[in-house]
Amino acid sequence: MRKLNTTDVFNFCRLVKATEAREQLRGIVYSVAKQREAGNETPVDLTQVGVDGILAIVEAAVDPKAEAMAYKFLAGPLECTPEAVANMPLEELLPTLQRLAEDNNLTTFFSYASGILGKN
Repeated sequence: MRKLNTTDVFNFCRLVKATEAREQLRGIVYSVAKQREAGNETPVDLTQVGVDGILAIVEAAVDPKAEAMAYKFLAGPLECTPEAVANMPLEELLPTLQRLAEDNNLTTFFSYASGILGKN
């Protein structure tokens, strides 16, 4: 597995637009920002933020075209083919998504993507 990079941000933005999951993503980013603004002493669970964000997109990817885009997006950081993602057993996919969230600051990633999407 590799770290997320710039290409992933744009692939993710295309996926968000295709799934119309823009509001779910903004909601996640907004809730983290509010928690930080409020001076909440409980640290933000970045893994949970990442998993929530990825699952929001996956849940919204019910259109076959969007589903294929989700596989393509995940194939990049998972360093496999979209077909391998599509055929990955759930008991392997879910821990892999969690590891992706742990290895990357997805709060920042989602914030960048949300900012890009907000300009469209």
